[in-house]
Order: sequence, then C-alpha cells, then structure tokens
Amino acid sequence: MFVDEAGFYQLPAAVRTYAPRGQTPVLRAPLNYDNLSAISGITPAGKLYMRVFDDSIRGTGVA
Repeated sequence: MFVDEAGFYQLPAAVRTYAPRGQTPVLRAPLNYDNLSAISGITPAGKLYMRVFDDSIRGTGVA
C-alpha cells in the first residue's frame, strides 16, 4: 500500500483589497487556527482508501 498525508489550515488567503486614497485597506476575517488532515492510501490493485480528520494526524491515528 502507498500512503500519503496532507494538512490544511483554514486561514484566509491574502487577496487584493481596495480602499479610498489615503486610507489603509483592511481585510476583516475571523482568525482561527482550525486545521484538517487528510490521509489516503492506494493498493497495488488500485483500491483507494481515504480519511479526513478534524485535527492533526498523530502516529497512532495512522494505524
């Protein structure tokens, strides 16, 4: 089985903003440090397994 894992932070991406001349543009977004972790595996026969976790994956979570 071939296994891979990835983590995703749910922070807002930097984007272009607009403000009238002389005013600093401000992007308001809730700041939270929630993350998602995904792990998947594929067998030599081509069968795919996948799980998504609400927290970081630890060694015991992989088994």
